[in-house]
Amino acid sequence: MTVGEWTARRSQALLGEVDELTARIVGGIRSELPGYEKIPIENHRAAVREQIRHVLLGLHHGRPPDPAGLAIAERLGRERAHAGVPVSAVMEAYIVASRELWTRFATGLDEDPYAMRALLDVVPEILLWGHRLGGAAADGYQMATADILADDTRLCGEFCAAIQSDPSSARSADLARELGLDPDGEFQAVAFVSHGGEHTIARLRVRLRPIGVAGSDGSVCFVLFQRRGARKSAEGLARRFARDGVLGIGRSRQGLNGARLSVEDAERALGLATAVGHDVEFERHWLLATIVADTERRDDLSSGIEAATENPHVADTVLAFAEAGFSAAGAARAQHLHANSAAYRLERWEHLTGWHLKDFEGLARSIVAIRMARATTASEGGAAPAVKDGPGDP
Repeated sequence: MTVGEWTARRSQALLGEVDELTARIVGGIRSELPGYEKIPIENHRAAVREQIRHVLLGLHHGRPPDPAGLAIAERLGRERAHAGVPVSAVMEAYIVASRELWTRFATGLDEDPYAMRALLDVVPEILLWGHRLGGAAADGYQMATADILADDTRLCGEFCAAIQSDPSSARSADLARELGLDPDGEFQAVAFVSHGGEHTIARLRVRLRPIGVAGSDGSVCFVLFQRRGARKSAEGLARRFARDGVLGIGRSRQGLNGARLSVEDAERALGLATAVGHDVEFERHWLLATIVADTERRDDLSSGIEAATENPHVADTVLAFAEAGFSAAGAARAQHLHANSAAYRLERWEHLTGWHLKDFEGLARSIVAIRMARATTASEGGAAPAVKDGPGDP
């Protein structure tokens, strides 16, 4: 009996045990590889059974992988991509299947010397089938991934445009659902300046697919996410593509109009973050972030910005005054100044700006102007101040 005859007989015998073999392969794949729990087990068994039958028939007739078998594997690769199974798991599944098939070929040979030699000769054939089918599945997976990315790119673009123009529309809600988002849920955005343009957005969309979407507004990119606990992952992904390594973080808001507002929050916070050189949360620093973003109205604060830039020690005393509960004596103690020196600096500030520190309007203008002056200094190459809570940042 030749090796070919032995292989044909053994393959024919295993065709009669294909259901048991399928169960072993499916069990091995699902226990060893992440992602396959997404596949309904009956669908998984049917797919494996179809391919194993094709392999056994090929071995029985002594033929290499044919177009029909490769088409089955390519189709399966597409299905696995759409189901979200990692491509590495798809490739390893063919290794598991080849291992189980070879083990089944070797079972019950009772140390027959001829059968053992024939078994060694059939190993390359089994590996060839596994390699060629795995390659076809990889091709299918790649093509499906390209299709998915193209669809996601289109949907993300349409969704971002829709929530900006009419977040309450049915179209906006439909697009959100197509992207796996709950239109009535909470949204939060993170913004950053990209160093990679549209290529950055494409890569982000692939990685964000389970938790959110990515979009851009010129050079500013944003990540909009929804799933609880996703903020750390979203920020980590955004930071990898951020040109300066800093982020603007929007407030968590409800619904699609909230999604639009959170993107705006994040973009405003980013303007301040870029100036001070570290992440800024809009919820904590909303006033200064909003004013920094409103370049057309900065003239209202120009006298204070100029005074703070040219007289930093005077500005320090103004902040100390606010932090000490509007007490000149408290400001003097905090700065280790004589009371008269602190009083002089406060009077000097009022003279330079025309703003009275003992009324709300004057004090609020003063604090914001000082913070803006320091943010401007940092953006021009000076030391980046920490944006903090409290009177120093209303």
